[in-house]
Amino acid sequence: IKSEYKNEILNLFKDDATKYNLLFQMLTAVKKMHDQGYVHQDIKPDNFLVYYDPFSKKLTLKISDYGLTAKGLHTSNALATVGYESPEMSAYYFEKSRGRYEYYHGAHLS
Repeated sequence: IKSEYKNEILNLFKDDATKYNLLFQMLTAVKKMHDQGYVHQDIKPDNFLVYYDPFSKKLTLKISDYGLTAKGLHTSNALATVGYESPEMSAYYFEKSRGRYEYYHGAHLS
């Protein structure tokens, strides 16, 4: 963050309307990907970028890190950051390969 804008940006995050707007942008971006048949597979806070326009004083959210993006829900190479994978993906791969699930998640299930 450029030091000249740091306080302006931090003050924007105190406003509930800004928080709701960023959440709306986040959900809209993910929905657009899903509507086109793509699954990001690594949605987490680190993969959202926020752009600040000092002229309009607005924040715009962008999704980044498309390295694990796949077409369709169930792919043979589905991966995600541990702790951020969707429940659907965890359940699907748990059923498909219990051993692999335990390896990646450190689970010891009886």
